[in-house]
Amino acid sequence: MPQKLPLYAAEKVRHAWLIEPLQHTLEVLRNEGGRWLLLATFAGEGKVRAEPFDAIELELAALWADVQTVPR
Repeated sequence: MPQKLPLYAAEKVRHAWLIEPLQHTLEVLRNEGGRWLLLATFAGEGKVRAEPFDAIELELAALWADVQTVPR
């Protein structure tokens, strides 16, 4: 768990998105009484609707469009 999530929970932040641009993933979390509930994990280049902004469609590819991958 990222180090800032307990601080966000203490400040009553309701949602958090964890973006891993090199892995092309987005995790959507909701704060439920101080505990983080994983709502969804999205990956790839598709279009998604993610809480709390689920009224709009988000193109995942836009989140990592400028990310340079490191060759293995």
